[in-house]
Amino acid sequence: AVAPAATAPLALALPPVVELQSARGIESGDAQVPVRYVVRSPADAPLKDVKFRVNGKLERSIKTRSLRAVDGTIYEAIVPVPPKDSEILLIAENKHAKSDPISITVRRPLRVGGKPLYLERYETLYVLVIAINKYPGDNALKLPVKDASDFRQQMVRIANPPADKQRLYERAEMRVLIDEEATLDKVRDGLKWLRDKVGEKDAGVVFLAGHGTSQERSYFFVPYRSTDIGKRDDWLPGSEIVQTLQSLPGRAMFFLDTCHAGAFANQANVAGTVNQVDEERGVIIFASATARELAQETDEWGNGAFTKALIEGFRGGAEDPRDKLVYPTTLKRYVTRRVRELTDNQQRPYVSDQGVDDPIAAVVQ
Repeated sequence: AVAPAATAPLALALPPVVELQSARGIESGDAQVPVRYVVRSPADAPLKDVKFRVNGKLERSIKTRSLRAVDGTIYEAIVPVPPKDSEILLIAENKHAKSDPISITVRRPLRVGGKPLYLERYETLYVLVIAINKYPGDNALKLPVKDASDFRQQMVRIANPPADKQRLYERAEMRVLIDEEATLDKVRDGLKWLRDKVGEKDAGVVFLAGHGTSQERSYFFVPYRSTDIGKRDDWLPGSEIVQTLQSLPGRAMFFLDTCHAGAFANQANVAGTVNQVDEERGVIIFASATARELAQETDEWGNGAFTKALIEGFRGGAEDPRDKLVYPTTLKRYVTRRVRELTDNQQRPYVSDQGVDDPIAAVVQ
């Protein structure tokens, strides 16, 4: 018999571990912020590199010094930060792998009158809206098309706010695919439209409402078919959506109101692309339910629970009281709590808001 191949001890494959010694949340108006940390790495895999990313971009002009402590060496890095709310990511690397990123949030104090020191503004807000009610037979749905219409109208308001509101987008362009228009080919054309249009100074948004399904821990969106809902080869894999969003050079946001929407997170992980620290920006994902849950809707709400909470958030529920703007983190907090409240904890949204926590909307009723 052939002897089994020897397996290397698990310890030899361990990545470094970063322990933050300063606060994870800093409020400062300074141009440079000190970050203190300790790094531990296996004896046979010494530390190879430590990198800092500020708002997703690699920062190369970092000055670091060593501070002696009782239990080892503490490092202090002086990190340049732009004059706006920012996120610092700290990543250590040895020959085996990179550490889990450590996130430090830097909040800038407001000027007189409640206006932020700096706002990231975008030229065009590109929005792809896809919704299907007219599935065949018992698969038909009632509210996705209304959800999509209400979401689109809210995006138009956000892109064209009243004169007394802060403008984050210069203009908006929409592509809407409803029922018969939302075939697999046309949905793919819509994703290509986003890839072709969105530039570095733009933002791209995808909103999907209809049937979703989970197979082998992967997400699929069920497009329109006149005869039946089809099978796996007839559906849109979540990986295609992931690849589109991650390829956008500007801001990317995805709102998914379907059953089993949380399985999209698994698809994103399998694709290995969403929110990787080596990319310029993270992708913001709001999914209506976990991989094992059904998205709920009632005529009484007028929308699905997720879309209802989402629009309420954009209209003020997720407002940051300091500047009257909506951030990914404030929207996450509001939508998560509101959906659980509406559904008596039967539906729990999945939200990935890693990356830049810049404002995504002005509050517009």
